[in-house]
Amino acid sequence: MLEQAVRFLGSLLFDGLAYQAGALLVRLATFGWVVVDSPFAENVRHSWLGTRRRPDGSLALSADAAGYLGLTTLAIAGLVIVGWLHAG
Repeated sequence: MLEQAVRFLGSLLFDGLAYQAGALLVRLATFGWVVVDSPFAENVRHSWLGTRRRPDGSLALSADAAGYLGLTTLAIAGLVIVGWLHAG
């Protein structure tokens, strides 16, 4: 029971919050040139960097790569906020 609750919360945190933060960051940083695939996309192959070319020629980032980018960004932002609060 506890394991299922932890898995659910981890999935909610990573697939929800981290993916959305990463997708937003990618869109803002690339001015829309790079899009992020849906986390529910099936049978989509990416390079080892997590990127692929779409049929229209645009670059697509995998949902996992966007999630890791978002998670890293949120962790750094959290550390900065904690450091700022601790210093003040």
